[in-house]
Amino acid sequence: MTVTGKTPAGPPGKPTGLVATPGDERLDLTWMEPAENGFSAIIDYDVHYTSAAKAVDFGARPRPPGTVYDDDPASGSDPSAGWVAVSRTGGAETSQTISNLTNGTGYRVRVRAMNAVRSGPWVWLWAGRPVQGGDPPTGGDPPTGGDPPTGGDPPTGGGPPTGGGQSSDASLRGLLISAGTLAFDSATTNYAVAVARTVESVTVTPTVNHAGATVSVNSVAVESGTASGSITLNEEGENAIEVVVTAEDGTTQKTYLVTVTRMPRVLGPDERALVDKVGQALLGRDDPGDYPAEGAKNQ
Repeated sequence: MTVTGKTPAGPPGKPTGLVATPGDERLDLTWMEPAENGFSAIIDYDVHYTSAAKAVDFGARPRPPGTVYDDDPASGSDPSAGWVAVSRTGGAETSQTISNLTNGTGYRVRVRAMNAVRSGPWVWLWAGRPVQGGDPPTGGDPPTGGDPPTGGDPPTGGGPPTGGGQSSDASLRGLLISAGTLAFDSATTNYAVAVARTVESVTVTPTVNHAGATVSVNSVAVESGTASGSITLNEEGENAIEVVVTAEDGTTQKTYLVTVTRMPRVLGPDERALVDKVGQALLGRDDPGDYPAEGAKNQ
């Protein structure tokens, strides 16, 4: 006798095409449901946001104050101190407005799907900064998938504008950094780059996808395909470099975040010897000869 079992349900996959549109004291988010639902229908989404800097794991070193790891749990209602959970009523709807934000402050968001069994993995996004003086344009939905398709060359001249107006393409087709490694991908807007301790400044070179779009680096206009001005790095912690592309239509924007971290300084031989000597003194042993020989027995 053959018994046919039912496939057990599991967690869903990641939502795709997450897009954030800044407005006045708010962020409007849209995304698409995961390709895999874990053999159980999607019933809701968790949506969290924070304005705290992203923490980087340096092993035994404590995290810098005011930083938040990607996977930290949501806690409280202060986005500058940690992830804040959005109270949702939309169920399986793939959109969310986050209100009561501070204009000019940068925010990160994360979204994950939930089915009847459990939650799936997070997808993260640097959402940009809410702006005063205007809501995001109406009359059109953001492009599905959130980014231009890969696997082909961009159209020469940027392509004809859709609908008889100016293009709303605010994406990059290239992004380089002068130190470290940045593997650009058209579907990614958030990058983390580690550089050597000796690197004191970097430049970034953004290239827009549409010829009519403009781009700025840390609020300074840069010509597409050319390097930005020198960006000085902090002695410790992270350095956020914000690349903002404005489409030909003058309103559609997309923000790319490059977080650069200088590696911690490594002690030289003389410094290590000094640290060892101080440690021995604290233990009451001024000379390595004070340590009993290996295998010595107590008399």
